[in-house]
Amino acid sequence: MKKIAIISDIHGNLEALETVLFDIEKQDVQDVYCLGDIVGYGPYPKKCLDIIRKKATIIVTGNHELGVLRHVSFSDFRSVARAGIEFSRRQLSKSDLIFLQSLQVVKIVKNLDLTLIHGSFTGIGSPNGLQVWGRIRDMEDAMYELEHSPTRLCFVGHIHVPFVIDDSGKWYEGLTEDVVLKKDKKYLINVGSVGQPRDKNPMACYGILSIGEGKTIFKIQRVFYNIQKTVDAIYGVELPEYLGNRLLKGE
Repeated sequence: MKKIAIISDIHGNLEALETVLFDIEKQDVQDVYCLGDIVGYGPYPKKCLDIIRKKATIIVTGNHELGVLRHVSFSDFRSVARAGIEFSRRQLSKSDLIFLQSLQVVKIVKNLDLTLIHGSFTGIGSPNGLQVWGRIRDMEDAMYELEHSPTRLCFVGHIHVPFVIDDSGKWYEGLTEDVVLKKDKKYLINVGSVGQPRDKNPMACYGILSIGEGKTIFKIQRVFYNIQKTVDAIYGVELPEYLGNRLLKGE
């Protein structure tokens, strides 16, 4: 059985990333896919980027990477996000920026019939039409996205809240158990956030896709990490304290 860990929205949270990768090592995973937003918000953008470059098989770009590269307007970001982007840019080297420049927006893995994108394949809900900004706001958005997705499975991040939605309109919430992905359905899957969960659960979050033995199974993994260590690191650098406080609440 092939097992793939899919991670997103690390946001410079080194403690969460290292803990998640340690958990991944115990899951007999063959590949790690990253859906972007490695940088921004958190205190260790460069260290997180260095690790992802070594560990991830596939990486797509996120809106915070595009912000660091100045490829999108700063008016698209809230003030705390702008602070995180400016901080990240100061920490990254020229070679880091060149690497971020090389990242694709969309990656389709044809042999697995899946799409990887940070926001949404169609860019739905994005005021500027960019795919990295797409937000699935409700069931209508989800159905539109599934209709236009080029593959049976489409994995997204961006909103920091995990979910699974199929093309019949079934919305899987909580995700405390495995979800069997049926062959005759299309699925839109959000893997949540490693470094800044926003579903009121402060535990780091990522997904595992298992393919084989006639089954495709997805599950969400929640991992305890030393949140206070990251909070203290945020307090110790030029970042808004709010970015530390929110980690404690999972929002």
